[in-house]
Amino acid sequence: MRWGLFALVPAIVILFSCAPSQSDTSETADSQTLTVCRNVNIDLAITQCTSLIDSKNLSGMELAIVFIDRGDAYAKKSDFDHAIADYDSAIELAPDDAQAFGGRAFAYVGKEQYERAIEDYDQAVILDRNFALAFYLRGMAKLALCDTEGAEIDINTARAIDPDVGR
Repeated sequence: MRWGLFALVPAIVILFSCAPSQSDTSETADSQTLTVCRNVNIDLAITQCTSLIDSKNLSGMELAIVFIDRGDAYAKKSDFDHAIADYDSAIELAPDDAQAFGGRAFAYVGKEQYERAIEDYDQAVILDRNFALAFYLRGMAKLALCDTEGAEIDINTARAIDPDVGR
């Protein structure tokens, strides 16, 4: 019975991929809107994300993603206070988003606030048990606090999920 279901999966995938969809253009437009502030030019990314936030056209998870993207851009500039503020906003909008906690943890590491970083990495891996990078970076934060045993456990866990993490 199980094999019969697996045989149907490719047929179902083909049917859905060939069927015309009325939402194709709106999904593309939404994804383009949300990726507009993921720019290689960090200052431009911040400007574009800020425009999206100020437009008041986004809410919920869409707005949280834009805050995360802008937080990522601020973190790349080593502007950790602004990054943390954006991750805080994202967490308020989407408290179950592991990426928001991981981003804020990264910013806390940038400020050398390792204990706070570890708290956020803890939450990130609770929300996503396969978040290899969060395990790895939590291990590195523990290493900064001389917790070599905890660091080794986290780094090994990360590499069990993704052997290339941290390399």
